[in-house]
Amino acid sequence: MVYGVYDLILEDHEAIYAFTRTLEGDRLLVILNFTEGMPIFALPADIQLSGKELLISNYENRSG
Repeated sequence: MVYGVYDLILEDHEAIYAFTRTLEGDRLLVILNFTEGMPIFALPADIQLSGKELLISNYENRSG
């Protein structure tokens, strides 16, 4: 998560810090919640999740 091109997404969101890191054709999506609640995260249209793998999470994986 240190190397590659950093792109901040949702820069005005008050509860979520989200970014992508791209290196040699691979892209990692990082979504961090800095609140006690569960804010809604709307995935940007240019990011597709089909066929992707969840690497780590501390929330239950919910479809959709």
